[in-house]
Amino acid sequence: MNEYEQLYDQIQEVTNNINNYVGLQEMLGTKRDKHTISLHKRLKELSAKMSETAHELEEHLAWD
Repeated sequence: MNEYEQLYDQIQEVTNNINNYVGLQEMLGTKRDKHTISLHKRLKELSAKMSETAHELEEHLAWD
């Protein structure tokens, strides 16, 4: 496994943890004020973008 593949796996683990955390908070309905909802939404968006970018880089590196 090359160095980037290890990093990619770590990124996927972090983004999965973020999604699990936010999903659980939403399911439990904890602290549902507008500000917290907004922050959870932003965190999910950033997590998805990081995962997508890591995947695109992995594909790019595979072609090099």
